[in-house]
Amino acid sequence: MQKEKRGGKDTCARWLSAVYLLLALLALGRTCAVCYPGAVETARMYLGGRTAQAFSALTDALGDGGSVSEAFSAVIGHEGQD
Repeated sequence: MQKEKRGGKDTCARWLSAVYLLLALLALGRTCAVCYPGAVETARMYLGGRTAQAFSALTDALGDGGSVSEAFSAVIGHEGQD
């Protein structure tokens, strides 16, 4: 019976910790967006460009009959590790 109560408290504590962490990250993101609006746009352009490059390389490699690991190794600049 004690283990069941402790397990419930542990689960509740984990959920509260996760919610608290999420709220803290959202507050940090909002603060950065307000204080450094240029940095947010630069990050969006960089991340969007890398994502588009990765999907393009994946599509090309799969279209040519290559593997997923080969496609992403080309994007990040590493040789495949077999």
